[in-house]
Amino acid sequence: MKDKDMENVDLEKTEETEETEKKTETVGDDAGEKVSKSDRMRRLRMGGYSILLVMFVVAAAIIVNLIVGAIPKKYTQFELTGFGLYEVSDTSKELLADLDRDITVSCMATEDGCDPQIAAFLDRYTAYSDRIKVVFVYPNANPDFVNSHNVESMNSIVVQSWEQDPETGDRTEFRSRTIDYYDIYEFSQDVMNEYYSNYNYMIYGVAIDDVYQRDVFDADNELTSAIDYVTTDNLPVAYMLTGHGEIDLSEVFTSFIDSNNIALDELGLLASDIPDDAGVILINNPSLDLTEDELSKLTAYIDNGGKILLVTDVTSYSTEKLPNLTLLAKHCGLDAVDGVVLESDGDRYNNNRYNLIETLEPMDITSAIYTNPAGVLSYLPRSHAIVADEEYDGAMTVEPIIKTSESAYIIGKNEEDRERAEDDRTGEFYLGAISRDNGTGSAFVWFSNSFINAEESYAYVRDANLNVYASSITTICEKPTIVSIAGTMTNANAQLLMSDTVSTALTAVIQYAIPIAVLLLGVVIFLIRKFR
Repeated sequence: MKDKDMENVDLEKTEETEETEKKTETVGDDAGEKVSKSDRMRRLRMGGYSILLVMFVVAAAIIVNLIVGAIPKKYTQFELTGFGLYEVSDTSKELLADLDRDITVSCMATEDGCDPQIAAFLDRYTAYSDRIKVVFVYPNANPDFVNSHNVESMNSIVVQSWEQDPETGDRTEFRSRTIDYYDIYEFSQDVMNEYYSNYNYMIYGVAIDDVYQRDVFDADNELTSAIDYVTTDNLPVAYMLTGHGEIDLSEVFTSFIDSNNIALDELGLLASDIPDDAGVILINNPSLDLTEDELSKLTAYIDNGGKILLVTDVTSYSTEKLPNLTLLAKHCGLDAVDGVVLESDGDRYNNNRYNLIETLEPMDITSAIYTNPAGVLSYLPRSHAIVADEEYDGAMTVEPIIKTSESAYIIGKNEEDRERAEDDRTGEFYLGAISRDNGTGSAFVWFSNSFINAEESYAYVRDANLNVYASSITTICEKPTIVSIAGTMTNANAQLLMSDTVSTALTAVIQYAIPIAVLLLGVVIFLIRKFR
């Protein structure tokens, strides 16, 4: 009996144990199921957060792209060419900042067909003024516009200014200028010199375009000159005196004068009086003297606020040969010393003592083009001397533009280079000077060497001589120089521009492909986590 009772007790314990284990297994299964569901919910939430984060990043990228696109190109496009290909000059920025008229810049091409270099520069240039609007005009579809503005080439630019009727509000064209495509792309002085020094090209008439590639991108100068022309009220006239064997100005200077919106005309005083609109009279290396009547007209012109720019040369000028011209200078407080100036200072001449290399004097004419005129060299070989007239008692004051050292001396016109002799006139001489009356505004500029505006001087001192002469014209005309002689000497072929195909491909990748790829990656990660 006891054994059976023990067996029954063991059986009951076994059954209780099995039931307990079953309950434990049931509880474990329920807990595991609850844990699995919790883990899945957590992963689902994480995946949702990932998608939201990806969508936020894509939205942020789009918003940033729109904001950047609205920022002016002058802040978002950088000059990477290394030589200022797309740089907008300080002079241009100042002009654009002060615009008081609305300007329309029309590029003669479709927007997609516009020269990419011109289009890129227009973006940067026009960003400096909200008064400029750029439009694209296809010539074949707008023959009336083309004909009325004398457009000859595709990708030419027409600059127009407008004035508005205060009563009706109607706008009419105030003034316009057309910039030909072949004035935007030009040849540098170095290329021009090489071309004209090759007699085969000259003899056989081979055009420069057939031999050389244009290496100057001059859009900044051309646009600024055009905008100044269509907005300014100051358009002076420079008259070239004729009838005395004067030398014509080179194309460099006629182009410079035109680019700075100074009209150029000829003046023969024997047959006419000085026009009222004469901003300056240019007398360029005459070999014959003025008549008494011409001298009278020119002195009266000076006394009434006129401006004269005189260039003489030792080969064609002397006080004895041209006494009336000398009297005109003396009327303005300047005189001349016949002979050739030599330098004793070895740092101021090259090889021969009469090959003068002098620095510029700091004054308004030179400071208008150079921040440090004293560091700029001018080359004036075989010059005669200019001095202040010791007997002058008028209202005009003299100021040097270029002068020698105090140890310079003068030898005879036909003498060769030699050491200074005891009886040689020694001292500081002017090679360029200005005399002016601040009361009347009259000015008389005199350079004693025709090399001051000779293109050959470029080979010796680059554009220093040319710029000094050019700045003299604009300064006494009270017309700030907006275009320099040198222009923008940059290699037009060294472009950092992408083709339309590459540009479109990169735009698609950055704006669409990358954001879509990020979004798809987020979706894939979400799905993997959901069904893991």
